[in-house]
Formats: sequence, C-alpha cells, structure tokens
Amino acid sequence: MVLLSPTAVAQGSDWSDMEINVMKFNAKKGGWVNFLYMGMASLAMILPFQSVADYGARQLMKRTMKNYYVDPNSAPEPASSFLSGVSAYACIETKNAFIRDVTTPMVPLTSTPCLGIFGDCDIYSADRVVSFCEQNKFTSGQTHVIRNCDHLVWVDQPKELVRLLSSFYAKRG
Repeated sequence: MVLLSPTAVAQGSDWSDMEINVMKFNAKKGGWVNFLYMGMASLAMILPFQSVADYGARQLMKRTMKNYYVDPNSAPEPASSFLSGVSAYACIETKNAFIRDVTTPMVPLTSTPCLGIFGDCDIYSADRVVSFCEQNKFTSGQTHVIRNCDHLVWVDQPKELVRLLSSFYAKRG
C-alpha cells in the first residue's frame, strides 16, 4: 500500500484543528484576496440553491487545487472534467464524516507493506501525516518526507517519487 500525500489525516476534534491550519495555509499561500474568494465560495455552498451551491464548491476546489502548487499564480487551471464532478453535497458530507469522533480505532495494516510519501510543505502538514500513519500503524514499510515539495508530489518532485516507488515495489516483486 502507498499513501501518497493523503488528506484524511485527522478526525473528530483533530479535524477542526487541522482545518484551522489549512485555512491559515490557504490565506498565506494564495493571498488574502484569494482567501476572501474561498470564503465566499464556502458560503455559497450552504445556500439552498443547488446550482449556486455546486458552483461555490467548484470554485472552492479550483482555488484550493491552485494552492497545492509551489506557485499558485502559475498553477494550471484544474480540468473542467475534474471540476464537473465536484458538488456541494459531497463536500459537506465528506466534512461531516471527518468531524465525527471515531470511537473505534482503524484496523492496523501491520501485515501489509506500506510506503508513505509526503511533501515537507504539504498543505496538510507532513508532521501531522507522519503522526497519523504512526498512530494507525501504517508504518510497516517506510515513511518519506520529500524536501522542497508541496501536496502534489508527482508535480513537484516526480523523479524522487519514481525513485521511491521503484525501490519500494522492487523489494516486493
């Protein structure tokens, strides 16, 4: 199993803390004007008009995706086919699932070889991701934090990603 820049690294009250950090990251990374637009898009998502709510969700995702790049201003526009699948309902229900406190731990995958790969400047914080993997015993393999890398490891450091994946799978082939 390979965990490549996972986003689901917190649940329950930890999710709220992570969400605050993500908002700070977006404000710093994209600037205050972009952050203001993200806030307006978030508000649009809760309006009772589905087309407006879905438009807000797509705008929020579009701006968030740009912040995943080292330089958001030169990031490519997300594909319209990707954005067409984004809906306010799915975004809200996903968040609702994460903010629930989990009473049972995840099933450890200690028998499954695992490779965790994260960027040191990831929007979800490499430290938080590594901690999540360790708490859930997803570290039966290796954890690598790639330097000078944001959330999109395959964009920022493709050669290092290929090297790590090749090495990991060569040991299992």
